[in-house]
Amino acid sequence: MANIVEQTWIKDGAGGRMDDDGIITFNESTIIKFDEVVTDTQDAIRSANFQQGQEHRDNFNLTLTGSIEANPLDETNGEVWRFDLEYNTASFGLANVTGNTEPRAEIEIGTWTYSQIVESDKATGAAIANSAGDPFDPMPEEIIAQPVLRVTLRQSSAKIDRVEKIGSINDSEVRIAGINFPQYTAMLAAYESKPVRDEEGYLTFYNTYTIKGNFKVSKAGDVIGWQLELLSSGFNEIRNSKYQAIQVEEQTNKGNEGNDGPKYAWVPIAQPAMLDDNGQATTDPANANYKTFLVHNTANFSSFSLPSNFPVN
Repeated sequence: MANIVEQTWIKDGAGGRMDDDGIITFNESTIIKFDEVVTDTQDAIRSANFQQGQEHRDNFNLTLTGSIEANPLDETNGEVWRFDLEYNTASFGLANVTGNTEPRAEIEIGTWTYSQIVESDKATGAAIANSAGDPFDPMPEEIIAQPVLRVTLRQSSAKIDRVEKIGSINDSEVRIAGINFPQYTAMLAAYESKPVRDEEGYLTFYNTYTIKGNFKVSKAGDVIGWQLELLSSGFNEIRNSKYQAIQVEEQTNKGNEGNDGPKYAWVPIAQPAMLDDNGQATTDPANANYKTFLVHNTANFSSFSLPSNFPVN
């Protein structure tokens, strides 16, 4: 895929036209020079970073839902292309031909919290333990606060398909209301749609998206968000390439009965043991293995056309 070297907007969509349903259509044109020759139309569109459903760079109420036409300016030189783009408002009666859109998206920011056990000092990294080196009972907990966004858009339909995506998390990085959400860190926690008919009789819908963020960090220090992280533990291990029960040596007689002294035998463990990266039992928490699992459905949050910046002016 080619890279953009230079881009010039020759028609910026300041005007528009309204159809009988009150939907505004904006047309824009831009000239892009790439760093290499591009011969295929679809390759040119991809290299220019244009795609259906894309939010307008300056006006989040406009989405690229119309045509995307790409043509080389000079057929002998595929480095320079002209792109003609058609944007549409997602709502009835929300825009006029000057490009102003009212009402804007309404955004509320809040928090949700959860608690987790604290195992180490945040400043030193030392284990939280008493003077004998044993963990406290109970171990201390910290309260983790994460962001919640409620974004309300006035749109032309109820977008009822969004209901199927409740509980899903973002399948790729997305920016919403000024917050960058890496992959798997944003969840569509709720979706509501309220029909409203304006003074002119147009039926529109106030659609509210509740986005719960989760920037949880794994034991390895990576942001895993809504993924599930579990300690590897169990009653079996892999040792010498064999799957076998974990055993400990225990005394089988009471005291020092008889002249033979105490007797010992290997017996299966009564509680699950930690496992290391090789599947072997370990007693050192520093060597314990943690596994990460994706347990939520995923969705393309960019298709929601939520505003990328905050505040909304």
